[in-house]
Amino acid sequence: MKKLYESSEKILFTDSIANQLVNEGRESYSRFDLNSRKIIQKGASVFLFTWLGDAANEGIAAILRSQGLIPYIHGPVVEFFGSGASEKNVTDCINHLKESPMPDVSVLLEDSKNLFREKWDWALPNSLLKKCYASQYLDMEEAWAWIHKF
Repeated sequence: MKKLYESSEKILFTDSIANQLVNEGRESYSRFDLNSRKIIQKGASVFLFTWLGDAANEGIAAILRSQGLIPYIHGPVVEFFGSGASEKNVTDCINHLKESPMPDVSVLLEDSKNLFREKWDWALPNSLLKKCYASQYLDMEEAWAWIHKF
């Protein structure tokens, strides 16, 4: 998606409405200087532009949730809103994490209540359920690498 917004090439296989939406996205990408900025506060929301996939963003969200923030995933963006959601708080939290060891997945998922995704997940012991969930839905290595590049 980031490469699409950084490009000025017309997409040949889309119709005029899709091209208009892409151009609007490109204008917003440029206006907010998203090629160099990773975090933006707009009103009561803070947007963390990771440009990563779902599994890495879920990993980042799990890590930041363990630090008391309340993240929501929206495609290549992790959003924070409500009390404690400020650009400074999110930035400080990420910078603090750089000095810590990578958290254990079972600790990150300790209070999770909706880990049942597959047919037989209900039959797994809690520790194995967490490992199974993490292996399928979290990319902790990519998430941790992104935090360290922030």
